[in-house]
Amino acid sequence: MIIILIIIFLTIIYGWLVYKLISFQYFKRPSWMIITSFLIFILLHTVLLSLLGYPTNQNLPNEFRLLYFYKNDNKIIILLKPNDTGYTRLHELDYSLELESSLSQAMDSANKGRVLMGVLEEGADNVNSGIKFIEIKRNLPTK
Repeated sequence: MIIILIIIFLTIIYGWLVYKLISFQYFKRPSWMIITSFLIFILLHTVLLSLLGYPTNQNLPNEFRLLYFYKNDNKIIILLKPNDTGYTRLHELDYSLELESSLSQAMDSANKGRVLMGVLEEGADNVNSGIKFIEIKRNLPTK
């Protein structure tokens, strides 16, 4: 919700700057107006592209739930949900056979009904990006 408000705010500012640029014929400093409108356009463009669902190259969260993964040429794209926030993100990792087998085993276990949590290992050799999956015990209420 906050991101949507930021995008609306930036769009209004950008529209106002373009209106100022077009409606007035004389500026004290027209180059500043052109440069700032260009910079706001670039900022707005990068914010919108980050919201389109493209996978990110940022670091993985320390704890997450694996929802899905997809192998694409020499990249593996994983859809995960961090434990600390409720936002689902796509992450792009370099392909390795060990990573693919680890992710496929985790997906098979999840399809069988087990609840798994992905954890990043400290000081891992980066062969499988340091991802280890542990099973979470379910706490069922007593009847």
